[in-house]
Amino acid sequence: MTITLCGAPASDSSACVEAVLRLKDVPYRRMDRLPFLDRATPRDEGGPFTVPTVRAGDVRISGTRRILTQLDRWFPNRRLYPDTPAGLASIRAVEEWNATHLQPAVRRILIAAVRRAPKALDSYVEASPTMLPPWSRAVTRLPSIAFGWFVHNAAEHEVAADIAELPGHIERVDELISDGILGQPVASAADLQVAATLRLLSTIGDIQPLLTNRAAAQFAVELFPLFPGNVPGRLLPARWFADQLT
Repeated sequence: MTITLCGAPASDSSACVEAVLRLKDVPYRRMDRLPFLDRATPRDEGGPFTVPTVRAGDVRISGTRRILTQLDRWFPNRRLYPDTPAGLASIRAVEEWNATHLQPAVRRILIAAVRRAPKALDSYVEASPTMLPPWSRAVTRLPSIAFGWFVHNAAEHEVAADIAELPGHIERVDELISDGILGQPVASAADLQVAATLRLLSTIGDIQPLLTNRAAAQFAVELFPLFPGNVPGRLLPARWFADQLT
């Protein structure tokens, strides 16, 4: 069975699903949409603009958690979910938290940053297997960012609130690692989803000081040593970081 992965640059979910396909040694090909041209509603609802999506023959599955669950059924050689009810509930709870709290915040912060430096979006697109030519990237940058700003509700006050909550999110990941829920030798579905989101966060220059010397950051790098994208620092308003960096 050969899988087609429809993803997008600057998508932590696409990176997560691709990592799972590699872990399971599944033959696949990847095709990318433009950055941010996906839905802002919960990913597991699926839909025509949702990434990631996988196709296998006539079967089409959208949403990270749905995809990972199905991949575990199709390819049980490298299990992502525990067999015990308690273990499964623990992993599902972390997945839900990532999808509803950490992931939306990271995406809004990224959009706020690239709005201030649109050319930085190219650093994410350049790693795409369906890389756009330079002239096309220049044409599509601003529409992609504007669409992302709209569908992800990346208004300034929302992003400021997200940054205020980031230390708590990072602390929660540190605690999940300390408690042994994340960071075990065999990575779970929750490990890969949270780590991919943190690695996307780490590409934003203004956020990097918040990740310095944190267990969460080391955990993410171990699972995703290479992650495309780089937004320079000193773009986001300093007042948004007043409480975090004092």
